[in-house]
Amino acid sequence: MFLTPEDKYTSSFFAVCISLIVFFIFGTLLTVKYYSFGYYDWDLAFFSQASWNLIHGRPFVSLVGINFFGDHSYFFMAFFLPFFGIFHSPLVLIYAKLLAFIIAGYLFFLYAEKRLGGRIGILFLIMYFLFPPNIFGLLYEFNPEAFAPPVIFLMFLALDNRKFKELFFWSIVLMTIKENMALVAFMFSLWALVIADKKDKLFLGVFAVFCLAVFIYLTAFWVPSLRGLGHHAFTVRYPQLGSNALEVALSPFLKPREVFGALTTAQNGFYLFEIFGIFSGLAILTPWPVFLMAPLLLQHCLSSHFPEHTIFYHYGPTMAPFVFIAAVHTLFRISRFNKGKFLKNVLLAVLLGGTFVSAFSYRADFFLRLNIHNEVDIPAEWAMIKSIPQDASVVATFKYLAPLSVRDNLYSFHMVYDRAFQDLSGMRRSELNVGKAFSLPVNVEYALIDWNDSWLLGALLNDKDKVLERINAFLKKSPWRVVRQENKSILLRRDIH
Repeated sequence: MFLTPEDKYTSSFFAVCISLIVFFIFGTLLTVKYYSFGYYDWDLAFFSQASWNLIHGRPFVSLVGINFFGDHSYFFMAFFLPFFGIFHSPLVLIYAKLLAFIIAGYLFFLYAEKRLGGRIGILFLIMYFLFPPNIFGLLYEFNPEAFAPPVIFLMFLALDNRKFKELFFWSIVLMTIKENMALVAFMFSLWALVIADKKDKLFLGVFAVFCLAVFIYLTAFWVPSLRGLGHHAFTVRYPQLGSNALEVALSPFLKPREVFGALTTAQNGFYLFEIFGIFSGLAILTPWPVFLMAPLLLQHCLSSHFPEHTIFYHYGPTMAPFVFIAAVHTLFRISRFNKGKFLKNVLLAVLLGGTFVSAFSYRADFFLRLNIHNEVDIPAEWAMIKSIPQDASVVATFKYLAPLSVRDNLYSFHMVYDRAFQDLSGMRRSELNVGKAFSLPVNVEYALIDWNDSWLLGALLNDKDKVLERINAFLKKSPWRVVRQENKSILLRRDIH
């Protein structure tokens, strides 16, 4: 349990080496993914274009037609703007997300090392890096929530050392990532109130109230005002719970029957099993870290948005710290019994083996979402992208959005043909609701379209006639001429003067 300085040095050295190896492996894979057009959604492009516009003093993001802070309160992104200003590439965000993942893993190692020793800390570090929700979070596009895990681990370390001023500082940092993190900070402050000495309780009580006030202000006033809707746009994911953010947040008290019904679905049962995985039993035996993650669990389990009920997006890594902290504490308690050493070793073997089996069982999904292509058209497609002037306005299909995102004006081609953006009633049901149907600006000069785009093919499968009608109207509205064509992709240009 207690390590000599030499042991601590050795375990830390191995932890750093493992972290560097993981950084190199995933850094290589994600770089190849980017250059082979493996990012198939628009999150990376959204944050890349937002970063580009923010360094030029413009918070508006043309890709989704909203003020950047009218989506969520992403204040934390300001820390990365200087780096984006130097390199001008979406890869800055990809590497920043990966670095956050590595730092989170090392901070967790320090926490586990303190409780269980360096060797077991290294085993937990390996399990953290192999945890499927974490890997899927890395493979998915980009979201500032990627920076929450290292901050949450720092909050756990501060809590463990009873350093409540540090907890206050890291809680403030956490709240800059996204408005929902204010509720996580609130839960930490409540638990700190339970374990703190009397002299710190007043400070922590005031801070708990402050966290709630921040959440209410950001969700009920700040974000809605910048979207211009009068309510938080993401409340459309909770239609059964309320029409605004406060009603949704208070639904466990105002509508307990609806909340209980939503939480006890088979879909949520499977989702919770995926989130906790092999660590489910240990987390149940030490429930207080799970109590701290309750706002995140409720956010996802009560949502009607399908991605929030899977581990394939960016939501899982934010909850992983709570799962692993609970596992460490349970194992620590077991190890304190006289015969706990044997049981601890057995559990460690089960956890490590289960982690490898779990990661292996998701191998097909990993490769699917890594989405690396080795096609002969890729150099030609990059040539088409580089032939478009950086100051030109462009509309493009999904796989080209991120490489084209370092510009003032970029638009997604699917908003041209998708009913959700062309029909006002459909727009009202979207998190990207701006109160009006999408209309491509007349100053868009270039169009880069992949006719084999999966979103386009899916739309054609569901509503072929209407989709083709909208695409034909787009092509005929003003004369487009073919600049270049490569297999299923075509670069068009029109005269906007």
